[in-house]
Amino acid sequence: MLATIAVVPWLTWMFAPSLLQKVVSDSLPSALFASNWVYIFRKVPYFEAAGLPSPLTHLWFLGVTMQFYLIWPLLMVVLGKITKSKWVRSMAILVIMAASTAAMVLLFDPANTSRVYYGTDTRLAELAAGALLAIWIAPSSRGTEVAEAGAASQTVQIGRQAGDKTGARLTIVCNVLGTAALAALLAGFWFANGYLSYMYQGGYLITAFISLCALACAVNNDSIWSRVLGCAPLRYIGSRSFSLYVMHYPLLQFMNPATRTQALPWWGWVLEAIVVLAASEAFYQLVEAARKSVQMPRSQHAKPLPKAGYQLRPGAWVMSVIGLVTVVVLTWAPVDWNGIAQARAIQLRPELAAPAKPVKKPAKPEPESSATNAANGETNTADANKNGSDSQPPTIKPIAEKVPNNLDISKYAYDPATESCNADMMMVGDSVTSGTSDAIQAAFPNAFIDGLPNRQMPQAVDVYQQDTAAGHSGSVVVFGLGTNGVISNEQEVQQLIDLTGGKPTYFITIRMPYPWQENNNNTMLRETAKKNKNVGIIDWHGYSEGHSEYLNDDGIHPNMTGAYAYATMIRQAVCGQ
Repeated sequence: MLATIAVVPWLTWMFAPSLLQKVVSDSLPSALFASNWVYIFRKVPYFEAAGLPSPLTHLWFLGVTMQFYLIWPLLMVVLGKITKSKWVRSMAILVIMAASTAAMVLLFDPANTSRVYYGTDTRLAELAAGALLAIWIAPSSRGTEVAEAGAASQTVQIGRQAGDKTGARLTIVCNVLGTAALAALLAGFWFANGYLSYMYQGGYLITAFISLCALACAVNNDSIWSRVLGCAPLRYIGSRSFSLYVMHYPLLQFMNPATRTQALPWWGWVLEAIVVLAASEAFYQLVEAARKSVQMPRSQHAKPLPKAGYQLRPGAWVMSVIGLVTVVVLTWAPVDWNGIAQARAIQLRPELAAPAKPVKKPAKPEPESSATNAANGETNTADANKNGSDSQPPTIKPIAEKVPNNLDISKYAYDPATESCNADMMMVGDSVTSGTSDAIQAAFPNAFIDGLPNRQMPQAVDVYQQDTAAGHSGSVVVFGLGTNGVISNEQEVQQLIDLTGGKPTYFITIRMPYPWQENNNNTMLRETAKKNKNVGIIDWHGYSEGHSEYLNDDGIHPNMTGAYAYATMIRQAVCGQ
């Protein structure tokens, strides 16, 4: 842990200075293996952090693991004093697992999953599943010699003797069960995710039992999965798994800045994988790998010495000392870390210190076909007035991915001198809206704008009702939501649409450094808009593509230049220019 902290802060300052303040606040909790509880007290959801999370965020799991290592042996000692029966001990562990899962179910809050996701008590069941398996596959021992032999064995193998029919049947069962378990795990990796509610209502426990089955089948030395999972490449990855875990997370953050607005090519991912593997191997050789110490007798008549042991390499001690000093400096030194981070950020991105530059580029709409628009009574950015004469002025149409079919821009006037539109727009949004409110207000002097950080889609229902009750109902409504949590279903979007009473309504797509949240929420907005003719889509995600200069380092909130672009995009969607 200390070795990781010795490296990450300095790399953060070099490559991702906007995250340095998060590293400063996380260094001490991480060093104490307590970051999981600190995140709970801070109410920092793992899947809904603002911008990129701290490069030390992943160390929360090492905190849970270390706390388990401290608590579990004490529980097993007490249990061992009470009974020696494997069945009784297994039942006791199952009761503990059930209690842990029940706590997760009861404490689960969809609006803030930090308590159940990070809590040692609510994640105990998954770790206890491994302990349950160990009771049954660990060699039973009677006497010191047998106990030492069992402890010295690094891999427990369950096999069958030649001609043992029971063992042969067990191998067949392991082959079938192992295949099913691994297939289920792969399906879970593909289809499930950590923000789905059913994962907190028994999903993690089921995953633990499936993993238990896969592991039990893999340790059968006659099972096909013992050979497949025991192949040399996987053994190598397994031996480096800890180093891979502590190094991959910060490195991927440094190599994938939140301001990247275009997809990384395939060779980029290959290059990043090579960097992660190389750094993990270096960390393993320098810190993790133990050095074998061999003690030779002084003479052939000397008393035999104990068996060779293992000791930490000098690099581990050096890195631990550096890590300890780093924690002390980051936590207690009277240093303006925020100022240092800002200065470094401006070095890397000079545009952060530059004034806002007017954005004249047109939007990047994704127009629907003319036939579809005619059927739906919608308009978009298709070529205007194709059938008219060249002497006629071009028809001004709203510029958006999808335009509400009842939006009449003829009643709005655009002032080129001030680049403003007199539309009485009402906008409800989150921190992106609040951060760009000055630019939006300049573009819409008659608009009412209600933006608040951390606002989620369900909360906007009450906000909209309160604003309209206060007399702030506009002729066109714009919602800028979705950066503070996952939209779980289309109904969350539909209930906002229903509140508008059929008014022309826009939803703005989001840009985030989390593809899973970004894609999910934008898809929900688009799919719901398709079912409502009075609902349009303003595509900020497409508008900002290739324009990292629009964004702050968190990859979510527009900077000054981006705020002007954001307001221009909305003005084009509402007023056509």
